[in-house]
Amino acid sequence: MTPCDLWPYLRGRTTWIIGDSQALDFHIALECFMKEFWGLEETPMTDDQAVLDKFIAIASIAGHDVPHCEVLPEHSRICFIRANNGNDTINVAMPLLEQGLAKPEDVMVVNFGLHHREEAAYVELLQRFVQQYEQNKARFPNIIWKDTAPQHFKTQTGLHEKGLGQPPFECAPIANVSIQPDHVLTASHAGQEAVLRGSWRNELANELIRNAGMPIIEGWNETVPLWEYHRDNVLRGYECGHYCHPSASEVWVFQLYETLKAHIAPLSTHSLQQ
Repeated sequence: MTPCDLWPYLRGRTTWIIGDSQALDFHIALECFMKEFWGLEETPMTDDQAVLDKFIAIASIAGHDVPHCEVLPEHSRICFIRANNGNDTINVAMPLLEQGLAKPEDVMVVNFGLHHREEAAYVELLQRFVQQYEQNKARFPNIIWKDTAPQHFKTQTGLHEKGLGQPPFECAPIANVSIQPDHVLTASHAGQEAVLRGSWRNELANELIRNAGMPIIEGWNETVPLWEYHRDNVLRGYECGHYCHPSASEVWVFQLYETLKAHIAPLSTHSLQQ
Protein backbone atom coordinates (compact mmCIF):
# COMPACT_ATOMS: atom_id res chain seq x y z
CA MET A 1 0.00 0.00 0.00
CA THR A 2 1.16 3.52 -0.82
CA PRO A 3 -0.25 6.95 0.11
CA CYS A 4 -1.75 7.08 -3.38
CA ASP A 5 -3.82 3.99 -2.56
CA LEU A 6 -5.26 5.60 0.57
CA TRP A 7 -5.71 9.07 -0.92
CA PRO A 8 -9.02 8.44 -2.79
CA TYR A 9 -10.71 7.62 0.54
CA LEU A 10 -9.36 10.75 2.30
CA ARG A 11 -9.86 13.10 -0.65
CA GLY A 12 -12.46 15.82 -0.21
CA ARG A 13 -13.34 15.01 3.40
CA THR A 14 -12.02 15.29 6.94
CA THR A 15 -10.82 12.11 8.61
CA TRP A 16 -11.29 12.52 12.36
CA ILE A 17 -9.28 10.39 14.80
CA ILE A 18 -10.92 10.53 18.24
CA GLY A 19 -9.53 8.81 21.32
CA ASP A 20 -6.76 8.47 23.88
CA SER A 21 -2.97 8.34 23.58
CA GLN A 22 -3.09 5.20 21.43
CA ALA A 23 -5.38 7.09 19.06
CA LEU A 24 -2.80 9.89 19.05
CA ASP A 25 -0.18 7.38 17.91
CA PHE A 26 -2.59 6.21 15.22
CA HIS A 27 -3.05 9.81 14.09
CA ILE A 28 0.71 10.39 14.00
CA ALA A 29 1.17 7.29 11.86
CA LEU A 30 -1.57 8.40 9.47
CA GLU A 31 -0.29 11.96 9.10
CA CYS A 32 3.27 10.73 8.53
CA PHE A 33 2.09 8.20 5.96
CA MET A 34 0.32 11.00 4.06
CA LYS A 35 3.20 13.45 4.48
CA GLU A 36 3.66 13.98 0.75
CA PHE A 37 0.10 15.29 0.53
CA TRP A 38 0.25 18.03 3.15
CA GLY A 39 2.24 21.21 3.68
CA LEU A 40 3.86 20.21 6.99
CA GLU A 41 1.81 22.68 8.98
CA GLU A 42 -0.86 22.04 11.55
CA THR A 43 -3.92 24.26 11.74
CA PRO A 44 -6.68 24.58 14.34
CA MET A 45 -9.73 22.57 13.39
CA THR A 46 -11.92 25.62 13.94
CA ASP A 47 -11.60 29.36 14.53
CA ASP A 48 -14.25 29.11 17.25
CA GLN A 49 -12.18 29.42 20.43
CA ALA A 50 -15.11 28.40 22.63
CA VAL A 51 -15.31 25.07 20.80
CA LEU A 52 -11.54 24.59 20.97
CA ASP A 53 -11.66 25.28 24.69
CA LYS A 54 -14.17 22.48 25.17
CA PHE A 55 -11.86 20.06 23.39
CA ILE A 56 -8.82 21.26 25.32
CA ALA A 57 -10.73 20.72 28.56
CA ILE A 58 -11.15 17.01 27.85
CA ALA A 59 -7.51 16.51 26.84
CA SER A 60 -5.49 14.59 29.39
CA ILE A 61 -3.08 17.50 29.87
CA ALA A 62 -4.47 21.02 29.56
CA GLY A 63 -2.89 22.77 26.60
CA HIS A 64 -1.41 19.52 25.32
CA ASP A 65 -2.93 17.49 22.50
CA VAL A 66 -4.82 20.58 21.41
CA PRO A 67 -7.17 19.48 18.62
CA HIS A 68 -5.49 20.17 15.31
CA CYS A 69 -5.62 19.24 11.64
CA GLU A 70 -3.25 18.59 8.78
CA VAL A 71 -4.55 20.21 5.61
CA LEU A 72 -4.36 18.09 2.47
CA PRO A 73 -5.29 19.09 -1.10
CA GLU A 74 -8.87 19.37 -2.36
CA HIS A 75 -10.45 20.40 0.93
CA SER A 76 -9.16 17.31 2.73
CA ARG A 77 -7.94 17.14 6.32
CA ILE A 78 -6.71 14.70 8.96
CA CYS A 79 -7.72 15.85 12.46
CA PHE A 80 -7.09 14.54 15.97
CA ILE A 81 -9.32 15.01 19.01
CA ARG A 82 -8.06 13.81 22.39
CA ALA A 83 -10.84 12.14 24.38
CA ASN A 84 -9.55 9.63 26.90
CA ASN A 85 -12.86 8.11 27.95
CA GLY A 86 -16.34 7.30 26.77
CA ASN A 87 -18.06 10.09 28.64
CA ASP A 88 -15.90 12.74 26.97
CA THR A 89 -16.40 11.11 23.59
CA ILE A 90 -20.18 10.80 23.91
CA ASN A 91 -20.93 14.02 25.79
CA VAL A 92 -18.43 16.44 24.23
CA ALA A 93 -16.56 15.26 21.13
CA MET A 94 -19.32 13.63 19.12
CA PRO A 95 -21.98 16.32 19.76
CA LEU A 96 -19.57 19.11 18.76
CA LEU A 97 -18.70 17.27 15.56
CA GLU A 98 -22.29 16.47 14.69
CA GLN A 99 -23.53 19.97 15.50
CA GLY A 100 -21.38 21.75 12.97
CA LEU A 101 -17.70 20.79 12.82
CA ALA A 102 -18.12 17.66 10.74
CA LYS A 103 -19.73 17.17 7.35
CA PRO A 104 -21.85 14.16 6.39
CA GLU A 105 -19.16 12.80 4.08
CA ASP A 106 -16.47 12.90 6.80
CA VAL A 107 -14.97 9.77 8.35
CA MET A 108 -14.74 9.46 12.14
CA VAL A 109 -12.49 6.80 13.69
CA VAL A 110 -13.35 6.39 17.36
CA ASN A 111 -12.05 4.41 20.34
CA PHE A 112 -12.36 4.54 24.09
CA GLY A 113 -11.16 1.59 26.12
CA LEU A 114 -7.95 1.60 28.13
CA HIS A 115 -9.14 4.24 30.58
CA HIS A 116 -12.09 2.06 31.60
CA ARG A 117 -11.60 -0.74 34.11
CA GLU A 118 -15.15 -1.73 35.14
CA GLU A 119 -17.05 -3.98 32.75
CA ALA A 120 -20.57 -2.86 33.68
CA ALA A 121 -19.71 0.83 33.33
CA TYR A 122 -17.93 0.17 30.03
CA VAL A 123 -20.92 -1.69 28.61
CA GLU A 124 -23.19 1.20 29.56
CA LEU A 125 -20.94 3.65 27.73
CA LEU A 126 -20.76 1.42 24.67
CA GLN A 127 -24.55 1.17 24.61
CA ARG A 128 -24.85 4.95 24.78
CA PHE A 129 -22.31 5.33 21.98
CA VAL A 130 -24.20 2.85 19.79
CA GLN A 131 -27.48 4.63 20.52
CA GLN A 132 -25.88 7.95 19.55
CA TYR A 133 -24.59 6.39 16.33
CA GLU A 134 -27.99 4.95 15.43
CA GLN A 135 -29.69 8.30 16.04
CA ASN A 136 -27.28 10.15 13.76
CA LYS A 137 -26.13 7.63 11.16
CA ALA A 138 -28.56 8.88 8.52
CA ARG A 139 -26.57 12.12 8.48
CA PHE A 140 -23.17 10.81 9.62
CA PRO A 141 -22.87 7.26 8.28
CA ASN A 142 -19.07 7.01 8.13
CA ILE A 143 -18.21 6.23 11.76
CA ILE A 144 -15.63 3.49 12.30
CA TRP A 145 -14.71 1.85 15.60
CA LYS A 146 -11.02 1.12 16.29
CA ASP A 147 -10.53 -1.75 18.70
CA THR A 148 -8.44 -1.34 21.85
CA ALA A 149 -4.82 -2.39 21.32
CA PRO A 150 -2.92 -4.91 23.46
CA GLN A 151 -0.47 -3.96 26.15
CA HIS A 152 2.55 -6.00 27.19
CA PHE A 153 2.94 -5.65 30.93
CA LYS A 154 4.18 -8.66 32.89
CA THR A 155 0.68 -9.97 33.56
CA GLN A 156 -1.13 -13.02 32.22
CA THR A 157 -3.03 -11.06 29.59
CA GLY A 158 -0.47 -8.28 29.12
CA LEU A 159 -2.97 -5.68 30.33
CA HIS A 160 -2.09 -3.17 33.01
CA GLU A 161 -3.43 -4.16 36.41
CA LYS A 162 -3.80 -2.29 39.66
CA GLY A 163 -0.82 -2.69 41.95
CA LEU A 164 1.85 -2.71 39.24
CA GLY A 165 3.31 0.54 40.54
CA GLN A 166 4.86 3.26 38.41
CA PRO A 167 7.04 3.08 35.26
CA PRO A 168 9.54 2.18 34.05
CA PHE A 169 8.24 -1.35 33.51
CA GLU A 170 9.77 -4.36 31.81
CA CYS A 171 7.63 -5.34 28.82
CA ALA A 172 7.06 -9.02 28.09
CA PRO A 173 5.39 -11.25 25.50
CA ILE A 174 1.88 -12.47 26.27
CA ALA A 175 2.60 -16.01 27.43
CA ASN A 176 1.65 -19.02 25.33
CA VAL A 177 -0.07 -16.99 22.59
CA SER A 178 1.07 -16.76 18.98
CA ILE A 179 -0.36 -15.53 15.68
CA GLN A 180 -0.80 -17.85 12.72
CA PRO A 181 -0.36 -17.05 9.00
CA ASP A 182 -4.13 -16.59 8.69
CA HIS A 183 -3.97 -13.85 11.39
CA VAL A 184 -5.72 -16.03 13.99
CA LEU A 185 -4.32 -16.20 17.53
CA THR A 186 -3.73 -19.60 19.10
CA ALA A 187 -2.68 -20.61 22.61
CA SER A 188 -0.34 -23.47 23.46
CA HIS A 189 -1.82 -23.78 26.97
CA ALA A 190 -5.24 -23.24 28.53
CA GLY A 191 -5.98 -20.03 30.41
CA GLN A 192 -5.51 -17.47 27.65
CA GLU A 193 -9.03 -17.53 26.24
CA ALA A 194 -9.52 -13.83 27.04
CA VAL A 195 -6.50 -12.90 24.92
CA LEU A 196 -7.71 -15.04 22.03
CA ARG A 197 -11.02 -13.18 22.15
CA GLY A 198 -9.29 -9.79 22.10
CA SER A 199 -9.44 -8.97 25.83
CA TRP A 200 -12.56 -8.24 27.83
CA ARG A 201 -12.84 -4.73 26.39
CA ASN A 202 -12.86 -5.81 22.77
CA GLU A 203 -15.07 -8.80 23.48
CA LEU A 204 -17.71 -6.46 24.91
CA ALA A 205 -17.24 -3.67 22.38
CA ASN A 206 -17.01 -5.68 19.18
CA GLU A 207 -20.31 -7.47 19.74
CA LEU A 208 -22.26 -4.26 20.39
CA ILE A 209 -20.52 -2.30 17.64
CA ARG A 210 -20.88 -5.06 15.06
CA ASN A 211 -24.56 -5.56 15.85
CA ALA A 212 -25.10 -1.85 15.17
CA GLY A 213 -23.59 -2.26 11.71
CA MET A 214 -20.56 -0.08 12.42
CA PRO A 215 -17.27 -1.13 10.76
CA ILE A 216 -14.42 -2.12 13.08
CA ILE A 217 -10.68 -1.77 12.58
CA GLU A 218 -9.53 -4.97 14.29
CA GLY A 219 -5.85 -4.58 15.08
CA TRP A 220 -5.64 -6.74 18.20
CA ASN A 221 -4.31 -9.96 16.68
CA GLU A 222 -1.58 -8.33 14.60
CA THR A 223 -0.44 -6.22 17.57
CA VAL A 224 -0.23 -9.04 20.14
CA PRO A 225 3.25 -10.21 18.96
CA LEU A 226 4.77 -6.70 19.07
CA TRP A 227 5.91 -6.75 22.70
CA GLU A 228 9.43 -5.59 21.81
CA TYR A 229 8.16 -2.47 20.02
CA HIS A 230 7.19 -0.33 22.99
CA ARG A 231 8.97 2.99 23.26
CA ASP A 232 10.82 4.60 26.12
CA ASN A 233 8.67 7.61 27.00
CA VAL A 234 10.65 10.66 28.09
CA LEU A 235 11.04 10.86 31.89
CA ARG A 236 8.83 7.77 32.36
CA GLY A 237 10.74 4.89 30.83
CA TYR A 238 9.10 1.87 29.29
CA GLU A 239 5.44 1.52 30.19
CA CYS A 240 4.41 -1.21 27.72
CA GLY A 241 1.32 0.53 26.35
CA HIS A 242 2.66 2.86 23.65
CA TYR A 243 4.44 1.69 20.53
CA CYS A 244 7.45 2.86 18.57
CA HIS A 245 7.10 4.38 15.12
CA PRO A 246 7.02 2.50 12.84
CA SER A 247 5.33 -0.55 14.35
CA ALA A 248 1.77 -1.19 15.51
CA SER A 249 0.17 2.10 14.51
CA GLU A 250 1.48 1.78 10.97
CA VAL A 251 -0.23 -1.63 10.80
CA TRP A 252 -3.44 0.11 11.90
CA VAL A 253 -3.08 2.57 8.99
CA PHE A 254 -3.10 -0.36 6.58
CA GLN A 255 -6.13 -1.79 8.38
CA LEU A 256 -7.83 1.61 8.09
CA TYR A 257 -7.28 1.43 4.34
CA GLU A 258 -8.76 -2.06 4.19
CA THR A 259 -11.77 -0.92 6.24
CA LEU A 260 -12.38 2.16 4.10
CA LYS A 261 -12.06 0.11 0.93
CA ALA A 262 -14.66 -2.36 2.21
CA HIS A 263 -17.20 0.09 3.61
CA ILE A 264 -16.81 3.66 2.32
CA ALA A 265 -16.76 4.80 -1.29
CA PRO A 266 -14.46 7.59 -2.50
CA LEU A 267 -16.25 10.85 -3.19
CA SER A 268 -17.29 11.38 -6.78
CA THR A 269 -15.81 14.12 -8.94
CA HIS A 270 -19.21 15.84 -8.86
CA SER A 271 -19.21 15.84 -5.05
CA LEU A 272 -15.70 17.28 -4.94
CA GLN A 273 -16.70 20.13 -7.25
CA GLN A 274 -19.67 21.22 -5.14
